[in-house]
Amino acid sequence: MLVGDKIKVAPSQGDRAGEPVTATVVYIHPKRRYYVAEYRGKDGHPLRETFPFRHRAGQ
Repeated sequence: MLVGDKIKVAPSQGDRAGEPVTATVVYIHPKRRYYVAEYRGKDGHPLRETFPFRHRAGQ
């Protein structure tokens, strides 16, 4: 995964909670602890949410 990649996520909050959406990766923690994805809400506003990596480096 790289910044700029399009991914599918299931947001945990907002008007799209639990609904799979296409998001863009906008930040990745240097030690791959988490990443930030941006997607559009139903009203068209951009929303960002942080997600943990399932398999971090070194584990």
